[in-house]
Amino acid sequence: GSGDSIIFSVIGADDLRTTTKILNDGNAIIPLLGPVKLRGLTVSNASKYLENLLSKELINPKVEIFITENRPIKISVIGEVSKPGIYKLNTQTNDLPTVITAIEEAGGVSKFADLTNIKLSRLISGEERSFKKTNLNFKNLIFKGDQSQNPFLFDGDIIEIKKVKNLDKDILSIASTSLSPNLI
Repeated sequence: GSGDSIIFSVIGADDLRTTTKILNDGNAIIPLLGPVKLRGLTVSNASKYLENLLSKELINPKVEIFITENRPIKISVIGEVSKPGIYKLNTQTNDLPTVITAIEEAGGVSKFADLTNIKLSRLISGEERSFKKTNLNFKNLIFKGDQSQNPFLFDGDIIEIKKVKNLDKDILSIASTSLSPNLI
């Protein structure tokens, strides 16, 4: 995506090796080709795509692409959190951001948050703007240790925490977890 830095090389053609950034328009400047749109492609798909384009200039090119610097991802946290909004989460560390990371950045959940029905909407790659949606249950994460309820985040994800409809004793026990600010 835009902001990623990559190393581009063709096996056996060291003079074509270059480090480039994916620009805001999704293009990267590639030797012999000029600007080529790579945004939205996986590393593997981008390599195959560039091999196809370079096959008009070279005999049987084998392209290697390595991501040297990931851009921060932008996600939205809306609903029952202290500071709803858009957040940039760093992807340079060894710890990839998760839903909990985003909730912590948003100041924790409010005392009215329904943590049994958190909606995660993920932007599907492609030209159309469409989303795949899933519901997460943090009650299972907190009380049963179910880590599948805390997935890694991708650029464009939207986390929505709705207001609880019925208050019960579990809501109060969840409110005292590390997902809540100290003031609750």
